[in-house]
Amino acid sequence: MKISQEYSKYFNGYKWPRSTNISPGESVDVKESMGWRYAPQYDPDTKDLDAIEEEVKPWLRGEDFVWEGTAHLPGFKDEVLAYWASCLTLARKLVKVFSLSLDLDEDYFDSRTTYPGADGVFNYYPPTTAEETAKNAVGLGSHTDLQLFTLLWQDMTGGLQVLNRDGQWIKAIPVEGTIVVNIGDFMMRLCLNFNCVEGVVPSCTSKENPPKYEPISCGDWCQLRFQLENNEMKRKNAVAAKAPSAVIIAA
Repeated sequence: MKISQEYSKYFNGYKWPRSTNISPGESVDVKESMGWRYAPQYDPDTKDLDAIEEEVKPWLRGEDFVWEGTAHLPGFKDEVLAYWASCLTLARKLVKVFSLSLDLDEDYFDSRTTYPGADGVFNYYPPTTAEETAKNAVGLGSHTDLQLFTLLWQDMTGGLQVLNRDGQWIKAIPVEGTIVVNIGDFMMRLCLNFNCVEGVVPSCTSKENPPKYEPISCGDWCQLRFQLENNEMKRKNAVAAKAPSAVIIAA
């Protein structure tokens, strides 16, 4: 397949059903997905591509093969990127809201969201087989989202669950015309630029409440999480390949 993630350095592209395992303690993920990383040429906040700093360029991880491989689908690229651009515009407004809620200046994160790790992903959850249902297979295993937050557009079928403070999984029942906002790992670390290494913001720490996390860039954190997931799936596939096959011996 032309858009398979196997062609990507940065986990862009298509992943087959049952080819990921985001939560090692649970089943393989039944879902299939197609994802793409941020690329400044599609940013609704228009960029001068010739003026991008050299230290930023290695962190721009969009790859054109995703769009080249779907060029036969009329309007696909334009419509997908239009939706993604709308989400990015909304996300930049929400970043200001989060800044104010943390007792920071409204524009505190503006310089950190110039070239954000604003990924887009489509997930499709096919029906599980009878065997998978019996084994409590999951569409997508329990996980935390990677970046500052996720804007999730659910269909009305539902299926999303959220772990509450009591350790109970509760259903996030779809509400038509709304978007779910999931807080991600980097809300705790509070740095959105892929190449920006920064610790917890001052308003969230004190002498009695010191930072709990070492500084890390959003790009490094995301790449680490993607790689761990990929390695776990390879490990499981290797174990399965070594398992002895059933042999029928004639009586």
